[in-house]
Amino acid sequence: MQRIADLPGVMIHSRFDPSCPLRAPWALAKMWPAARLEVLGGTAHSALSDEISARIRVATDGFAGA
Repeated sequence: MQRIADLPGVMIHSRFDPSCPLRAPWALAKMWPAARLEVLGGTAHSALSDEISARIRVATDGFAGA
């Protein structure tokens, strides 16, 4: 984590994801000060869901300076 601590990042996660519990990205976010964890309410575990794909677009546009 020391090597990437200053690199910006965005983690997008569903609050009710049954296959990947929130504790893993939560723990990572606490160790990665330059990253942001976004927890979404009622979406599924899929980048194909409208809510997650929209947040991914916003995050990547932010990195691209759009």
